[in-house]
Amino acid sequence: MAVPDGENPLVDAKQQGDFFVVWQPIYASITIAICLQDTVEASLMRAVLRTTMTALGGTVGFLVMLNGSLANNPYWVVSWVVAFSWLCGLLSPDRSLRYSLFLTVFSFNAVIICQYIGCCAVPGDPQVYGGKVISTLIGSTVAIGVGWMIFPWYGSERMLHDQAAALQAALGLLRDMHAEVEAAAAADRAVGIGGWLDRVEQDVQAPLARVVKDLDMNLIDRRQMPFTWHLLPEPAVLHMVQPALSALRDRLASAALVLGQDLFAVAGGPRQVVPGPVFRRVLPQLRGEEEGLFAALDQLVEACTANMAAGVAGSRLKPHRVAVEQAVAAAQDARVRLHRAYLQAQPAVLTAAGGHSAGDFACGAWLHAALRCTDEMVVAASMLLQDAAQDRDVLGGWVRAWRGQRAAPPV
Repeated sequence: MAVPDGENPLVDAKQQGDFFVVWQPIYASITIAICLQDTVEASLMRAVLRTTMTALGGTVGFLVMLNGSLANNPYWVVSWVVAFSWLCGLLSPDRSLRYSLFLTVFSFNAVIICQYIGCCAVPGDPQVYGGKVISTLIGSTVAIGVGWMIFPWYGSERMLHDQAAALQAALGLLRDMHAEVEAAAAADRAVGIGGWLDRVEQDVQAPLARVVKDLDMNLIDRRQMPFTWHLLPEPAVLHMVQPALSALRDRLASAALVLGQDLFAVAGGPRQVVPGPVFRRVLPQLRGEEEGLFAALDQLVEACTANMAAGVAGSRLKPHRVAVEQAVAAAQDARVRLHRAYLQAQPAVLTAAGGHSAGDFACGAWLHAALRCTDEMVVAASMLLQDAAQDRDVLGGWVRAWRGQRAAPPV
């Protein structure tokens, strides 16, 4: 009933429409199931990959079957199937292209073999080609539409969330270190090791490692689709913030190492860090400045987290940008006040204590590392103030990126 008789065009059109509706949606359903991923970028990559490779293989197969005499010549058909499969097989050693090659060869062979009759000089039916390619295109469009407009979760949002989590964890770890050092100085005891390095690894390094993995894959896998991976590069803000957070992680690790073992202790002496007399005397004089710095850092991290989770871009991000700018200025001012107070208090407490001890050197090294941690937090926040950082993955920003108005990520 799918073959038109030519007597009634309306009936013929209905028959062909029924044929497409009854038999072809399976390709669209398969495509939707495969292409609908958890992020917009992943759905786009799979949809573009499946549609283009299906269209490529199907088009070549359709052209091979255009001539009715040749289309039913077994030698012609087998020769093309073998030759095309062999040519695609030449690229199969490159593992990154195997899925693309599979889609191309599968579509090519499906369009040819499903139309081969072996007699009657019947050319290939455009419905078979159209049903395969058009159904795949419809399925890809549905998958992109659902992921883009109904559940618009971008991979870059997940990466920004991980970066914000690393920043929050870094501040929490720095605060806990300070509380332990202050308590040890007040009780004249050794600073507890506290598993500081483990916390750096679990709370700060782990989310940054997830970001590195996502950035490396670029979510639109450039190896699978070398001519379309650049369609949706991730926003530049990810590449701008990541180095500063990596440096912050390293500074925290340095501070943790200083507290883990007193590298300044004399041979045969205790290896744990015990705050010396200079540090015990100077610390109470810095309490106000320290509280001010941590309050400023709390404001800074809160503003950065809100900025990175805003879900808006461009001018709509301005209030969050202003909040980060104010927090950066407050943190810089608090950091300078603390450093100045430390330098001013040093001469008097040094004279009163009669000189530095090994514990003073260790705690001084920790304080220096802690101040460098605050510097890296300020640097990471400052990256959010750059013009390039205002481009985020939102509906309009995604379209601009796809049109090539966003620079491709560095290779």
